[in-house]
Amino acid sequence: MKSFQFIIFILIINSIVSKAQNYDLCWPLGINWTSQPNQANNLVFTSTGIRIDTAIREIKFNAACASISDSLGNMVFYTNGCVVANTRDTMVNGDDLNPGSCQQSVCGVGNSITEGSLILPFPGHPEKFLLFNEACNYTTNYSPVSLLVNEIDISLDSGRGDLSYKNSLINQDTLCDGSLTAVKHANGIDWWVLVHEKYNNSFVRFLVSSFGISGPYFQNIGQNY
Repeated sequence: MKSFQFIIFILIINSIVSKAQNYDLCWPLGINWTSQPNQANNLVFTSTGIRIDTAIREIKFNAACASISDSLGNMVFYTNGCVVANTRDTMVNGDDLNPGSCQQSVCGVGNSITEGSLILPFPGHPEKFLLFNEACNYTTNYSPVSLLVNEIDISLDSGRGDLSYKNSLINQDTLCDGSLTAVKHANGIDWWVLVHEKYNNSFVRFLVSSFGISGPYFQNIGQNY
C-alpha cells in the first residue's frame, strides 16, 4: 500500500513540474507585410486551444527562429538567429550573433539556416538559458560551418535579460542544414544537443548539465549525408 501511495505521489509531482515548465507555449511569427508597420503575431498554445496575439516588433524572421515563454504562455525572449530580443527591444548584448559573411549579408531579415537556433534552460540555473546557433558562410552554399553558444541571464537588466557571454565556439565543421536539435537526458534534468556533419555519417552531440557543456562526442552510424 505504501509503495502504491509513493508511486501516486511521484506521478503528481512530475505532473506539477512538467506544467510549470511550459517553455514552448508561445511562438513568435514573422511580420505581416500587408498590415501596419512592425505588426506581427504570437501563436500561443493554451489549455483550451490556440490563441493569436498581436505583437509589435521590428525584428524580422527568415529561416531561423527560437523562443522561450513562461508557464503562462507569456513571451520571455526570442531570437531570429541574428539578435536576441525580450518583449520590449533587443536585449543588452543581444546583437551581432553569428559573426561572419552571413551575418553581414542576411541579418536584415534573419538567419537563413533552417532550424539554426535552439534555446534550452540551463540545468541547475533557473534564471539562465543557453542559446545555440549555427553560423553559415556563403562559400559553403549556406550550409552551417560552426556551432556557437550564448548564455542568457533573465535576472539581469531589471528582469529584461542580458547575455553573459555570446558567440562561444563549441564546434567548427560543415554541418547538415537544419539539423540542430536536442533531447532530454535519461536523468530527466540534463540535455543532449545533437548536430550532424555534412558529407559523412557522423553525429555530434554535447551534454548540457549544471556544470556546463561537455563534448563534442562523435558517433558514426547510418548513411553519409
